[in-house]
Amino acid sequence: MCGISGIFTFNRDCGDAERAAVQAMNDRLVHRGPDDEGLYLSGPIALGHRRLSIIDLSNGKQPMANEDQNRLGGVQRRDLQPSRAAKRVNRQGAPVSHPLGYRSDRPSLRGSRRGDVQPVERHVCHRALGRAGEKLILARDRVGKKPLYYHLDNHRLAFASELKALLALDDCPARVDPDSLDHYLGFFFVPSPETIFSGVAKLEPASYLVCQDGKIRKERYWNADFGRRYGGTRQDAAAELTELLGDAVNIRLESEVPLGRS
Repeated sequence: MCGISGIFTFNRDCGDAERAAVQAMNDRLVHRGPDDEGLYLSGPIALGHRRLSIIDLSNGKQPMANEDQNRLGGVQRRDLQPSRAAKRVNRQGAPVSHPLGYRSDRPSLRGSRRGDVQPVERHVCHRALGRAGEKLILARDRVGKKPLYYHLDNHRLAFASELKALLALDDCPARVDPDSLDHYLGFFFVPSPETIFSGVAKLEPASYLVCQDGKIRKERYWNADFGRRYGGTRQDAAAELTELLGDAVNIRLESEVPLGRS
């Protein structure tokens, strides 16, 4: 499961206050990653990570840097699969080599040298973050399986895997938004990007957020295409769906620890 948290400050570097704040957020995510934690401070960024170790248990420490130590990043979970041709398990469930040359939860940061979002668009990951220079990139998976919350004020952007982690910050608002409450009572959920609290938002599925110079912009990197007509028969469609579901289950069953552990 794992979890991420962090603070990106504007016009100043992070210090002891930001370290303590990220640690407090990380502590509230311990149930998402009881096996390990990591904190990183450098310049305007403070990153935190909680790890649930599943693959390559001795490696996979996060947050991690690229080879030049000038790009920082982290992900939640390990579904970094550029295409179906690069499956890590075959139809019989036997493991195959990983196309990126590693087996842990960690993604490759080689594609982020320019600080762009191409690695997010190419790979299938649940949640990702990356820092390149004075720019922070947050991204969410294509269908919104995993949440990502953030709070923006005049001096920083704070983010976390869960809403309650942000509430560990002393200055994060915890005021119920009346419109969001109305949505919750009517729909039994709060539509993105709103949350139940004023001043706290969640990143929409298949979107990334770029924070630079104290401002944020959001863009969508993927949309489902329902315009293409399927050329096969109903039997072909059923067989392909069965194969896709089998692949998805096999990928998520890959583990070096007992499945279903508490």
